[in-house]
Amino acid sequence: MSMKQAMILEFNFYNSRNALISYTAKAGTPELTPIVIFNDDASTLYFNFSTKSRHYAEIASAVHKRITVGNIYTNRRSTFQYELELLDSKAHEDLYDLCWREEVFEMFDEDEFRADRVVFRIVIKSAQFIDEDDQILEEVKF
Repeated sequence: MSMKQAMILEFNFYNSRNALISYTAKAGTPELTPIVIFNDDASTLYFNFSTKSRHYAEIASAVHKRITVGNIYTNRRSTFQYELELLDSKAHEDLYDLCWREEVFEMFDEDEFRADRVVFRIVIKSAQFIDEDDQILEEVKF
């Protein structure tokens, strides 16, 4: 029996004040699936994402199984927040570069960014369901 997995293809970032960061990313591999914020000691990542779709629970569950280490929290009906272990120093550098681009920096000060629970929200625009052999089972847009 093959396991159904999900890969996020396109998504938008929102900061903790729900201001849209003008960034839409297309992800073609699991490594590019969004992981966007880290705490002060850079040992834990936080992110959440939401959709208004019947596919939401499946995506949240499948993505969690595929890419995360750590705990999952349900904040409200349509949003999950993940607490992830940061395992790769290169990933940390990439995240830092992403979060400190000029338009992001203007949205909040350093203290807010470095706070333990600063969370970015990710709104999924499209996703694929794939099997263990990465064969596409279904593609959904929101």
